[in-house]
Order: sequence, then C-alpha cells, then structure tokens
Amino acid sequence: MACTLQPLAAQAVFCTDDEKLTRLTGKIFNNAVQPGTTLGTVNLKLGRKWMKCGVLGQGAASSDGSLNFVHTIVCNDKVIFPLTGEIIHSQVTLNSTGFANVQACPAGFPPGSMSGTFQEKSKPIPGTGRGVFADIGRGVINLRGTINCLSTIDISFSGAVCLKKPE
Repeated sequence: MACTLQPLAAQAVFCTDDEKLTRLTGKIFNNAVQPGTTLGTVNLKLGRKWMKCGVLGQGAASSDGSLNFVHTIVCNDKVIFPLTGEIIHSQVTLNSTGFANVQACPAGFPPGSMSGTFQEKSKPIPGTGRGVFADIGRGVINLRGTINCLSTIDISFSGAVCLKKPE
C-alpha cells in the first residue's frame, strides 16, 4: 500500500501576556511495540534546557495514510511542587495528526510491517502538563520521521509552546 505524503501547514503560536513563547526541538527514537502503540525516548531541547524523556504513543494509521496518535511524554527532570515541596517529573500529552507515505514490507518481515516516511503536527492537550509543562495550553510541534520494516521509528521535531511565566 502506498499513501500520498501531504505537507502540514505551518501555524503560528500566539501566547497571552502571562505566557512565554518557548521553542523546542529534538529527536525521538521509538519502536512500535504492538499495533497502535509506540514506546521510545526523547532528547528534547526546551528553550536552552536539554531534557531526556520517555514517550508512549497510542493511535493508528488509516488506510488513506492519515495518522492520529496521542503521545504522552515524561521527562527525567525534577521540578519542586510549590505547595508541598515534593518533586514532579515534567509531563505533557500531545494530540498528533499527520500523513504517511509507506509501503508494505516484503516477505520475511513481520506480517503487516511497513516502511516509509511521515509528517505529523502535535498540539498540547490542555490540562495534561506537569512540571515545566504545567498550565500548558497552546503550541505546535512539527515532526518528520521514518519507519522501517522492523518497526524502528526515528523522528526529528521542532516547534514552540506557550509556558506560564514564573510568578
């Protein structure tokens, strides 16, 4: 099956007066662990801060090449929760949509495997942020990736999010 790759439209991010526009870039190294589920690592640069994170993806690719995933990212940082002094690891959940250009893999690879390229656009789901992502409400992250016949997924991403300014 071959699907057409469609470009994702660029979208500006506008923050409110109590938010700071913060760029983020990085790479994701992922595997499809079962149909509809991916698991991997994220090397994330948020502003000037580098973070190591894990990522769990749940979703699917449709027969027309469209992609719909929910990705939850949890990082190894330590943020102090001001009310109790307890430690929080930063976390955010993203709604990701896009398009893939994939082909079925030849015999000898796992049944149903495919290889090709894809593009996605992710937006934070309001209310899902913790740590540095607390109160995140807006943002756009553009992703470009590849998948091979052994379900190895490599992704590069860049974008911007609105983070609450410290009080």
